[in-house]
Amino acid sequence: MNKLRILYVLGFCAMVFVACKKKKEDPKPADPIVNTTTPQEFLSDTTWKIIALTATGIGDVWNNTLFVKACNQDNTYKFKTSLILTTYDTPNKCNSTDPDSTSGPYKLVDNNTRLYLDMKVGTIQIQDTTEVVVLDKNTLKLNFNYSGIPGVVTFGH
Repeated sequence: MNKLRILYVLGFCAMVFVACKKKKEDPKPADPIVNTTTPQEFLSDTTWKIIALTATGIGDVWNNTLFVKACNQDNTYKFKTSLILTTYDTPNKCNSTDPDSTSGPYKLVDNNTRLYLDMKVGTIQIQDTTEVVVLDKNTLKLNFNYSGIPGVVTFGH
């Protein structure tokens, strides 16, 4: 009978030991990759081209030669880290006497929600602040208001 009690106690202890055994923990998931790229770095990381331009009440302006000459559609834009925006009017100039490039200051303001520009493009002086709708690695989208007509200009690579 003592042997039965000892077996009973040993069995109980074994059961408690197994039941209380610490479970093997699942591996901790890796920390998500945090993007530390700032809006300024997205903006000045590459050369941009206008890929779409729409005006409220008019529609697609960019692909309409009545509004945008083909010689302007190949222009490129470089937002430099020195806060200078340079527009390059090459390779197809509308007028051979136009400069290859023009430059002026720019700045992201209001917690990167607005873009300030101060430059002359052709005969048009731009000195305005516009709303940044999208600014990421591949897209810069700005709301604008030109001569009372609101619209959206989209830049890509």
